[in-house]
Amino acid sequence: MQLKKIINMGNTPIAVTESITYNDINASRFENIFNDLLSNGYIMAKSFDDDEWLIPCNIQNTPFKLPFHKLFSYKKLRTIIKCYLLLRRASGISPSTIETEFNILRKIILATEGITSTD
Repeated sequence: MQLKKIINMGNTPIAVTESITYNDINASRFENIFNDLLSNGYIMAKSFDDDEWLIPCNIQNTPFKLPFHKLFSYKKLRTIIKCYLLLRRASGISPSTIETEFNILRKIILATEGITSTD
């Protein structure tokens, strides 16, 4: 996963891309991203650990729901998905795309019972 940021340096904007892998995931970093998105109105929830997040959408004038409680049996995957979606939203991905990706991932996890191996 890559997190892209634009830094304005006078007249020249600079794009900074940071590669993030699963091993890089630590709770405080993603709670900071969550809090930044929350304080800027890009996400609505009480905390990172909430079972449902809302992603406001100015175009549809209705927030998109991300019901994490539907993945209650898969706590680790639920946390990974939250981190992934935070990175996507912080990179400027639209609320509708975030909801679509969440629904696809949720369906895959439920259909495969947590992406378990049959070996």
